[in-house]
Amino acid sequence: MCVFSMVTLENIGNIFAGFEPGSIVGKLEMLFSGIVNGIRANPVDIPGTAYHHGLQCRKNATKMFREVLEKKKKNQDATKPTNDLMDGLMRVKDEQGQQLSDEEVLDNIVILIVAGYESTSVAIMWALYYLAKYPHVLKTLREENMALSKHKNGEFITSDDVAKLTYTNKVVEETIRLANIAAIVNRKATKDVEYKGYTIPKGWKVMLWVRYLHTNPENFEDPMCFNPDRWNVGAAQPQRKIDLSSISETKGRC
Repeated sequence: MCVFSMVTLENIGNIFAGFEPGSIVGKLEMLFSGIVNGIRANPVDIPGTAYHHGLQCRKNATKMFREVLEKKKKNQDATKPTNDLMDGLMRVKDEQGQQLSDEEVLDNIVILIVAGYESTSVAIMWALYYLAKYPHVLKTLREENMALSKHKNGEFITSDDVAKLTYTNKVVEETIRLANIAAIVNRKATKDVEYKGYTIPKGWKVMLWVRYLHTNPENFEDPMCFNPDRWNVGAAQPQRKIDLSSISETKGRC
């Protein structure tokens, strides 16, 4: 997992704040690992607890990004203009035309990394596992990506190009389904809900076990098989609509 975390952070660090691969990325990996462990711990802010350690890691991570922010504001190296996420956040304006404060920029950077770096690392690990286990999937995946590489002839691959990789996107969908990167989803009932003879009162918190939904044969045919083709349009497999509208606090998509 450490290798995948480092690869993920190297890319995130560069895209978010222009960090180059090196010792600073290793330090970031340790800090964000501490932050994630703190999030999962009981919120007891006493020295020696994971929660307290997580708070200290967040403070140190914010300090690292603040140094980058200050350099960008002073524009000390105008000969090498950058256009990373931090640059974009520094230019963002709200409805009143006000720019984000330094704290808001830094909070967004830290939150986005916390939300993305570990889940991305886990997804990469499971994707490689399933590709090794199902060589015919790897073969098809490689052929599609090599065809794109040949077509681009050395040019950068864009997000539009990635969106057109039909089989690659099916592999991603199947990895997320079977690996269950987010195994649990928390929701809050916005009204009384009747479910299989039980009443979930308004205001109650509900924990949805996503792994069960993804491996239930009523939802997916042969659910434990890694089969990207199940995501073909019109593929013959059981489809059950699960209405979560009454127990949803958010309409966002990760």
